[in-house]
Amino acid sequence: MNDERDLPVLIWAISCFDRRRENPLPVYDRWYWLDWAQLAPEQVAEILAIVDASKRNESSHKPVGFEETVVTMSVGSPNYDSHLLKYRELFTEIPGNDLQAFSTDPLRHDRGFQTISVDTEYFEDETGTPISKYEMLQHVSGQEFPIIVGDPETVLKLGPVSAVNIRDWTTQRANTIAQFLDVVERIHASEWYRSPRFVTSLIHKRAGESRLLEAEFPDDEDTMSVLAYFRQLHAVDKLVTKACEAYIAHAGDDRKRWWVNERERSFESLIDAPPAPFNTNGQTRRQIIRMFMYGAGLLHSSSNHGDDAALDAFISHHGKYQAVMIFNSCLMDFFRVAVTIYPVIRQDYYYWINDDGLASASRTSIPDLFQGFTSPPYGA
Repeated sequence: MNDERDLPVLIWAISCFDRRRENPLPVYDRWYWLDWAQLAPEQVAEILAIVDASKRNESSHKPVGFEETVVTMSVGSPNYDSHLLKYRELFTEIPGNDLQAFSTDPLRHDRGFQTISVDTEYFEDETGTPISKYEMLQHVSGQEFPIIVGDPETVLKLGPVSAVNIRDWTTQRANTIAQFLDVVERIHASEWYRSPRFVTSLIHKRAGESRLLEAEFPDDEDTMSVLAYFRQLHAVDKLVTKACEAYIAHAGDDRKRWWVNERERSFESLIDAPPAPFNTNGQTRRQIIRMFMYGAGLLHSSSNHGDDAALDAFISHHGKYQAVMIFNSCLMDFFRVAVTIYPVIRQDYYYWINDDGLASASRTSIPDLFQGFTSPPYGA
């Protein structure tokens, strides 16, 4: 059994939305601590395991001197870890929210302190009850159904709406929307989406030098598995634009049409803009993705538009690992917008074909096309 003196003092800053304040936004932090003496041995072991796991996920590279800094640039899919929320009730609020007085208390002066958190957005109200961003916005705006640009959850709260302009609905529009939904689902389920994307470098401030320490990306097979889908989303197919236009033409709610139209314009503005925060000398996401697709021979064996030379120059300027990081960042920028559009269009599309009786897609879906078959036992 652990001696409490050998255990770190765990402190947790929880964001508080206090309705008692005249202006409850922005939220403020309320500090909590864990009294190990009140826990059962199995609870101590479980919490230590969570804390140790989070420490293992930190970079193993550390700066040596004051003039050195370790910088990691990553482009990742959401990786929310909410295991600590299971033990929220075991944490006690620090008196007066005075962290300094608490940390200098003689009872704890010889013990190590460790700040913990959860890798997801978590808020509580003034009573310590969990509260969502949507509930916070409802309180501040005074609206029952406030809409946040780019936040699909706020639009989904409106529920499905019937289609309008039914006479103009076509199987082709159904195919377009179904294809968009299918493509987003395929990317989301891919190994490319789940793979890490990061570059870690050691920067020496005074010398102005940088040394690569580590880099990891989705491999060639995982990248190839999604490239054709991304090409559909943003290139000649313009799948995002066409799906949004088909949806807007039939959505029976002005708020939903406005929201999806904004998402469509946001996606289109990304395509021919340079990727932030990288300095690409004006090269846009479309150009960068194209030079990788064609210049590296990923989709065609040769390039007729100088993409091979452009890719060589791009790698020469940025270095291979930074160049691949920029390429992955461009793809993820596209997907981040497409995946917000997906649930809003999906909610109404299935309502239209299941409840309103609109024609469904006639094209065989990608998963169904390649699905195998096993016959039942003879005589069954």
